[in-house]
Amino acid sequence: MNDSKYKYFTNGVWPIRAIYDDQGRLRGTETPNRETGEIELNMYWISKVFEDRSGDIEEITKEEFDQMVIDFLSQKKTNSHSPPEIGGMG
Repeated sequence: MNDSKYKYFTNGVWPIRAIYDDQGRLRGTETPNRETGEIELNMYWISKVFEDRSGDIEEITKEEFDQMVIDFLSQKKTNSHSPPEIGGMG
């Protein structure tokens, strides 16, 4: 994914970075992980970013994303809002 481009989203809790290839196709999503402090691949959000019709996902700027990541990672791990587990994915 060397020729990837990012777009940034949130659902109000999670900062979500969407990865697009050079042809504009959505290839994956990444979110911060409180345990590691890193941005990690998290494919849970891919369908929500790709076909959100509920209005729950909002596109944000890179600056807003960066600040949300800092805020998100600074929250206590016991306060986390984990996405539901996807059957057969773990």
